[in-house]
Amino acid sequence: MTQKYPSIDYTDMISDLKEDISSEFITEDSMLYVVRQKEEVYVESKGENVFPVIDYFYDRPALKEDIVTMKVADAKKLCFEILEQLTDTEDDSFAAAVKLLTEDLKSYTAGNPKRNSRSCKVLFEDNSGIPMMIYYDDTGAADKLASISAGELLKELKDCM
Repeated sequence: MTQKYPSIDYTDMISDLKEDISSEFITEDSMLYVVRQKEEVYVESKGENVFPVIDYFYDRPALKEDIVTMKVADAKKLCFEILEQLTDTEDDSFAAAVKLLTEDLKSYTAGNPKRNSRSCKVLFEDNSGIPMMIYYDDTGAADKLASISAGELLKELKDCM
């Protein structure tokens, strides 16, 4: 059964997207990657079913379409291994991103080692296979990325408010 919601609060995401457009970092025609929820919901303010937006990313770096499911412990191990490899290279931006993910994973399991056996979804950079984002089970992230223009995404988000 589809869950019903009066609206979805996208206030922060709309603000971020508007700021990106007004600063000319992207345009309304720029294509974005979108992580959606796996399950659709009915949004009364929009008057239809939608797969809610969890997150969005710019089109660079290229991301893998498939979002990989793995145990939190495996994701943590992967991040530590990649971070070790990246600290030996010149790519500071990827190393900084993986370091943030590693810290988040450590915080998530701190004081609750049972969380290591939970599933999470990992979004990877396309060419290097470096993890770019981790979604825990409670987000209900879909298994694949979607693409949408910034303008279309902004309209969708506003329609759901």
